[in-house]
Amino acid sequence: MEIEIKSVQTMDGRKESIKQRGMVTIEKHEKGTILLWRIPKEPLQYHMTILENKILMKNQNQAMTFELGKTTKGMIQTEYGNLNMSILTNYMEVIKEKDTIKKVHLKYEISIEETQSYENEIEITIK
Repeated sequence: MEIEIKSVQTMDGRKESIKQRGMVTIEKHEKGTILLWRIPKEPLQYHMTILENKILMKNQNQAMTFELGKTTKGMIQTEYGNLNMSILTNYMEVIKEKDTIKKVHLKYEISIEETQSYENEIEITIK
């Protein structure tokens, strides 16, 4: 199956959009669903676990947890070391079709090391 990821990051009033495509593997489990994907020409493997009221997303450089209306902790690895981040999830929608996930839509604010804060939106579509 194919996955399309659209992300928009807003910093200082400027929006930066990225659109990527790749192939996805879907694993269904009793308590949730796992999406595994890789973007061509990118060294990262993405892993998203979708549970009842929580979404966990990670790759080799970062780990984030999304819970609607809550501030959660995350981490991003940089060449200068690990940075802690706070994630406030403002919108979370998972659309299923016949028990198969077709779309994940998240809107959230990230604050890195309690300083710089910016808005993000990610929309994942599975075809």
